[in-house]
Amino acid sequence: CAYGTATCTLCNADCTAELSLTGRTCGDLTCDTADGEDSGTCPGDCPVVPFCGDNNVDIDETCDDGNNADETEADCDVYGGCTACNADCSAEIELEGRFCGDGAVDSDGSEDCDDDNTDDDDGCSATCTIEDGWQCSGAPSTCTSVCGDNIIAGNEECDDGNTDDDDGCSATCTTEVAPGVCGDGTVDTDEDCDDGNTTDGDGCTADCADEAGWTCAGAPSMCAPICGDGIVVGTEGCDDANSFTLEGCSPTCTVETGWSCAGAPSVCDEVCGDGIIVGDEEYDDGNTANGDGSSADCEIEDGWFCLDLETLCLPICGDGMVVGTETCDGESSCNGACSHDDVTVNTTDSDGDGIPDSVETEIFGTDPNDADSDNDGASDSYELFAGTDPLDANDVPEGGASTGQPGDTGCSSTGTAPRNIGLAMMALLGLLAVRRRR
Repeated sequence: CAYGTATCTLCNADCTAELSLTGRTCGDLTCDTADGEDSGTCPGDCPVVPFCGDNNVDIDETCDDGNNADETEADCDVYGGCTACNADCSAEIELEGRFCGDGAVDSDGSEDCDDDNTDDDDGCSATCTIEDGWQCSGAPSTCTSVCGDNIIAGNEECDDGNTDDDDGCSATCTTEVAPGVCGDGTVDTDEDCDDGNTTDGDGCTADCADEAGWTCAGAPSMCAPICGDGIVVGTEGCDDANSFTLEGCSPTCTVETGWSCAGAPSVCDEVCGDGIIVGDEEYDDGNTANGDGSSADCEIEDGWFCLDLETLCLPICGDGMVVGTETCDGESSCNGACSHDDVTVNTTDSDGDGIPDSVETEIFGTDPNDADSDNDGASDSYELFAGTDPLDANDVPEGGASTGQPGDTGCSSTGTAPRNIGLAMMALLGLLAVRRRR
C-alpha cells in the first residue's frame, strides 16, 4: 500500500489471488523514517529521546539552554549579565556580561561614560552617567572638570561662570589673591617691600616701593641703609660713596672723629681746632688762634716745634726766630733757654734717651731712669716724636714695638721726621726755665 493508505487490495505475483494489505500511516505506531516521519511530523510514532542540549528541561535536568557547552563571560553580550546552563545541564551559570565599571562604554546607549570604576564625584557616576560640571571621553573614560560652568567640581577651587582672570577666580578656576594693602607687612606681587607702615624715609615708601639708598628684605620688610652708595639716609652720618677709612666718613658711614661731613655724596673736611690731628692737618692744638705754634689753619707755624702728646707746641730755641715765650734767639747774650734771664738749666739725661731728666719728670711724666718707660720696645724719645704715648705699652709707633731704640729720636734724612731733637729739647728746657722762674 502507498504511504498514507490504511488498507489496499493487490494481486499476488502469479495473479491467482487477491491480497488484502495494511498500509503505512502516521499513527500505526511505527516510525516510518523512510517515509519522512520524525518526532516533528509524527511524534506519536517517532517519540523524542530526551538529551541535554535539546532546549527542553527534562525530568533529570536542572536546565537546558539548547547546547552542551560551558559558556564563558565572552558568550554573554547582555548588559547587566546572563544566566546560562552548564555542559551537562546540571546547573545554571551566572555571567556578568556588560556592566557599569568595566571600562567599556556600551554602544546601546545604556552608558554615557565608563571610567573603570563605580565611584561618584570623579566625573563618571556609579551608574555611568556624566556628572554635572564634568566632561568625559574615551574608554575607559577620562573625565575633567569644566571650568567656567559655574559648578565647582574636581580640583577646582572656584568657578565663577567664566574663564576670565583678575576677577577673584582665575581662568583655570583657582582662587586669585586679591591685591594686597600697602602697610600690612605682606610683600604682594605689586610691591617692592612692605615694612608694616606707610611712612616715607625708612627704606620702604608709603606706597611700598624701595627708597633710594636702602635695601629691604623679608616680610614685614626690614630695611637698612646702603653704606657706600653716596646717599645719606637713615642712621648714616655721612656717605662718601666708598669704604675707605681715615678720610672723614668711615666704612660704616659714621663721621670719623676730627672731621665734619656734608652733602651726598658726602664731602668731609678736617675740623681745625678740636685738638685732633687728621687728614691734611699738620697739627691741631685745640684752638684756631695764630701765634701759638699751630695756626688757625692747623699748620705748624715757623719757629715752632709741636708734639702730639698733650697738643704741645714749643718755640725752637736756636733757630734765630723769637716766638712764644722766647725773649731772644741766637744773640750772644741769649742763654740756652732763649732768655736774657740768669737761669740754670739742668740737662742731665740719666737714662740716655735724649730727653733731660727735668723734662721727663715735669712735662711728660716718664721715668728719667728708664729709656723705655712703658717697656714696649720703643724709647720714650722715639715715641714722643712718633706721636705715640711713652706711658702706654699698647700704643706703639708705626712699624711695631721693635722700632726705635733708646736715644733714637726718629729723625731721618728724608725730611719727614720731626725737627731736630736737640732744638726741641732746648725749647722744652726753656719752657721749664720759664715755669720755674714763675
